[in-house]
Amino acid sequence: MDFHLPNEMLQHIVQTESVVPSIVLSVEPLALIDAFALLEQTLQTWSDTPVPSVSWSSSRLIHLQIPVVSVDPLLWLAQQPQAEKIFWSDREGSLSLAGVGVAKRLQGSLGSSMSQDMKQMQELLHPELVGVRFLGGMRFDSMREVSPSWEPWGSYAWTLPRFSLEESDGHMTFHCSVVLEPGAKIELVWQQICQELSSLTWVTEEHLLAPRLPVHRRIDLPERPTWCAILEDTFLRLAEGHLKKIVWARETELQLSTTPEPLAWLPKLRHPDTFLFYFQPQRDRVFLGASPERLFSRSMREISCDALAGTTSRSLHPEVDQELGEALLNSSKDRYEQKLVFDALESMLQELCETVDAEREPVLRKLRHVQHLWSPLHGRLKPGVTELELLQYLHPTPAVGGYPKHRALEMLAGREPFDRGWYAAPVGWIGPHGSDFAVAIRSALVHEKQVFLYTGAGIIPDSQSLLEWQELEEKLKTFLGFFAMPSS
Repeated sequence: MDFHLPNEMLQHIVQTESVVPSIVLSVEPLALIDAFALLEQTLQTWSDTPVPSVSWSSSRLIHLQIPVVSVDPLLWLAQQPQAEKIFWSDREGSLSLAGVGVAKRLQGSLGSSMSQDMKQMQELLHPELVGVRFLGGMRFDSMREVSPSWEPWGSYAWTLPRFSLEESDGHMTFHCSVVLEPGAKIELVWQQICQELSSLTWVTEEHLLAPRLPVHRRIDLPERPTWCAILEDTFLRLAEGHLKKIVWARETELQLSTTPEPLAWLPKLRHPDTFLFYFQPQRDRVFLGASPERLFSRSMREISCDALAGTTSRSLHPEVDQELGEALLNSSKDRYEQKLVFDALESMLQELCETVDAEREPVLRKLRHVQHLWSPLHGRLKPGVTELELLQYLHPTPAVGGYPKHRALEMLAGREPFDRGWYAAPVGWIGPHGSDFAVAIRSALVHEKQVFLYTGAGIIPDSQSLLEWQELEEKLKTFLGFFAMPSS
């Protein structure tokens, strides 16, 4: 919907109970400073305009957008003073989104069900709203007791940012989202948003600096002897035949002398084959990562998934790197592990889809420090399948939990000595016409001067305890470059 007079827009919002499509405030792209000025002018006009008292029967989402000239969303985000920040970029490079503030947050506590909040989200995400996205995720295990470090994230959390800067398929747009609750005084709402807008800055840095931070202590949970003991017990369980694979994880705590700026890590974490995510619900509390693994991407009824498993290192020497990749492709152990993931995903998609198209022969997915075996799967969903069903059905895959799922999860809940929180769980976005979720591996939790790094390894009968420990160390390299480790 493209209005040119602010009062005309306001009358349409006030006088109709129906959904108001996205409002485009400008046809031509504006400089960011001019976009801010236009939005402020519109909101100020609305707040100064008397309107009749109106009470809606349900929440209403008002979405305004302005095309802007090219700006790096990440560099813009780094300059914003708000406590709540979100960043997301997809693996293909087609979407980057930086969000600040909160227009609506749907969050659950331990053991709570997402169904009611997901229903409310879907009611707000009307098909006529373009570029509106809730971003967030959920815990790996919603029933496990929440550790203090993970409390701000809840059992799940979905956030619609108040303001966001989005680059999608080469087009840059500035968004403002407003949720009008029943009984809201509309002129006070506009005044509040004007105040929030005035705190933003249109200035961006040329680059972000990420100096190496000294670490005065590293704590692994579990430590290597305990890890080996857990795996020895696991091999006995695997030999019994009731369990085919389990993914044990490790939490590595780094204690720093200074508070880090984790947003500055994202440029160095960028890689063509990774998702970047950054969730900051409050100051000095951040969960971020660079994941190579997609749980699912949905466009209307079309869905895509990843079967990603098996790991080896990379080399700076092309010949050696190629040999490492070929050895991974020819490894019976890694092929078996990846096939478990593939077969489980294919089976789940066959339950959810009318048709499934899958590439059985894995190829290499090369990242900065490691490489994996990867097979994509595609399907056409049955009518009526929701995001909630997809999340509950597909998570966790054998790539991060194990197989069979229920046996692996029972064993993890009883033996893994730390709270995974959102690690290895789905993170991503949901919009009116689709969604995209990564699996939150290669991730870190930052709590003031503590950084918790998470890595995992899939264990099958052919695994070896010390080699799997070394795999954790290889995966840890994603983040270790940001720190100066203490000499051993």
